[in-house]
Amino acid sequence: MGKYISSTRIIVMAAALALCLMPAMVLPAAAEDFVVVAHKDLGVSAVTSAELESIFLGKMSTWSSGEKVTIAILDEDATLEKFLAKYVHKTASQFNNYWKQMVFTGKAGMPDTFKTPAEIISFVGSHPGAISFVPSAAASGAVKTLTVN
Repeated sequence: MGKYISSTRIIVMAAALALCLMPAMVLPAAAEDFVVVAHKDLGVSAVTSAELESIFLGKMSTWSSGEKVTIAILDEDATLEKFLAKYVHKTASQFNNYWKQMVFTGKAGMPDTFKTPAEIISFVGSHPGAISFVPSAAASGAVKTLTVN
């Protein structure tokens, strides 16, 4: 075997690499595991990632309509971790500590937390200005699903 790789071998290696990468190029992105939900009467149908971060960190306390923002947290590890990582840029532990600090300094009260998606849907559906997140399969007509830009 010489020092040089034959052109046939290079073509075969390039084809193999292309086949390995092809599924990543042609398959659609997986759907989110969760959706952001809000009270049906909220005058907003979309929020930005930055707005979500501000909302869930208590920095945005009113909607553009002047209505009070009420956040509800699903205390379910997988959904909570995914939501916080994507939009709030914190782990569940960091998020909890952040809110404890907000309470300790008198800046805010702890967000309401719920054990099940059904409890979140019920709470958000009955509290104008409320916003939360639930597993995609749990979204219902009792609340509005917001688009995240």
